This record gives sequence, C-alpha cells and structure tokens, in this order.
Amino acid sequence: MLKTVLYTAAHSGFDLQRIPLGGAATIAAYLTDAWRERAPFSIRLLGPSLLGPRAPREKDLGRCSTRRYARFCFDFERAVTSEILHYDPRRAGVLSNDVSEGPDFRRLAEKGFDLFTVYHVDVVDYVARLYLRGWVRPETLAGVRGFLDASPLRRFLLGLWKLVFGKQRDSVKYSRGLIVPSDGLKRTLLRCYPDIPPDRIHVLPWGSRRESFDEAAAASAAASPGRSCALSRE
Repeated sequence: MLKTVLYTAAHSGFDLQRIPLGGAATIAAYLTDAWRERAPFSIRLLGPSLLGPRAPREKDLGRCSTRRYARFCFDFERAVTSEILHYDPRRAGVLSNDVSEGPDFRRLAEKGFDLFTVYHVDVVDYVARLYLRGWVRPETLAGVRGFLDASPLRRFLLGLWKLVFGKQRDSVKYSRGLIVPSDGLKRTLLRCYPDIPPDRIHVLPWGSRRESFDEAAAASAAASPGRSCALSRE
C-alpha cells in the first residue's frame, strides 16, 4: 500500500512573492499547501535544498546562463535520484514536477518505482518554437532524437541536447502517467511519441488558488475616495 508521495520540484522552496519563477514553482507551492491540509497520504517535497551549499539562492535561477542552468539540472537529477533510492518502491511513489529538471526516470523505473510526471510545457515543442522559430515541427525533432539514440553518434551528443530530448523521452517512456494542463499539449505529445497509449496522458487544466477577502472592508474602501485600505485574506 502506498504510504508516501515523493514530490520532486526543482523550483520549490523559494518565496514567490519576491522571486517570479513562473508556472512550475507556483504549481509546486499550491499543490504542497493543499496536500498538507487534506491529502490521505504523507508527502515529502524534494527540492533544491538537497544540493546543500550548491543549492541556488534567491534569484540565482533567473540569472543563470544556459550552461549553468543545465549544470543545475544535472546536479539536481543526481541528488534527487539518490535520495529517492533510500525509499522502498513498494511504499513510495514519485511525482515529478519537472521534465528536464526531473530525476533519472529510467533508473527509478528499473528499481520498481511508480512514476508520474507533471508537464507544464512540451520541452521539445518549446525548443522548436523558440529556438527554431517553428521551422521544424516538434515531432520531427523527437524523431531525429530517436534516430540519433540508436546510432553510434549518440556518444557525441551534447549534454544540453540530452537534457532537452533525452529527459522528455525517458519521462514519456518510464512514467505510468503524464499530467498535462490542456488537450493541445496532449495532442502534441502524442504526435511526438505515437507509441504512447493515449490513456496514459491525463488532462488536468490549471486552476487558480481560492482566496477570499473581507468584502465589507472592500466596500468601505470603495465608498471612501482617497482612503487607503489593506484587505486581509480570510
């Protein structure tokens, strides 16, 4: 029986009021807050603090060069994979909040862990759109990567290439389920990896955090021009 969910999130543990890290960090913060209140299982968040003195601080992630960020991804992969391997796969499952920044999917699957991956974007599609300006379709890039993986050229592949294409391919291949925010992203993944069963991809649209404010205070402030009023969250 599953007792613990090991939630890996490379962008967790930061004050998002001060550091605008975006979607993955926000999802990690909201999910952990919600689960700690009412989840029927124990959860352990595995974040960059696992790196000890090498963990990024404050705005480091937003200032990283591509090479430095790739190094962080590989360092985090090794650290989080090593930590997960201390657990019994019969009593712990893994939910990865990241793809490129995720654990070693293949190694954990071979050790018997059930893996689920949250997709915020299709990394291959992102590269095709941003860096190749849409000249190459993502499914073409994914196919080229598959060809190179099976060829002697694989030993010459750069680490960054492996980080983008290899990690996504492994997450698709070794995860029991992929969680995506839209039908469009599901269709893109199915085009890139036509061998994946469609029912392995679960569409869960992004929501918003439910917050309420003191409506009486808001009405009073609106009725008093020039008066400032701090609204407290209930």
